[in-house]
Amino acid sequence: LLPKRLDWEGNEHNRSYEELVLSNKHVAPDHLLQICQRIGPMLDKEVPPSISRVTSLLGAGRQSLLRTAKGTLI
Repeated sequence: LLPKRLDWEGNEHNRSYEELVLSNKHVAPDHLLQICQRIGPMLDKEVPPSISRVTSLLGAGRQSLLRTAKGTLI
């Protein structure tokens, strides 16, 4: 399940969980949460939702994060 690492010659090698953690020290424990919190407001500026102040990652239709300006879903 873990991504393999590449050596300087481009060869793939298995990676342990500890190696993965060490190579991603810059990623905070709440990194995914921070990304999710920023996506909604950015999308709302480009394609306003039909109901303001309703925030959900699981919305449908015009409340979906997959909505487009044409009203279709990606």
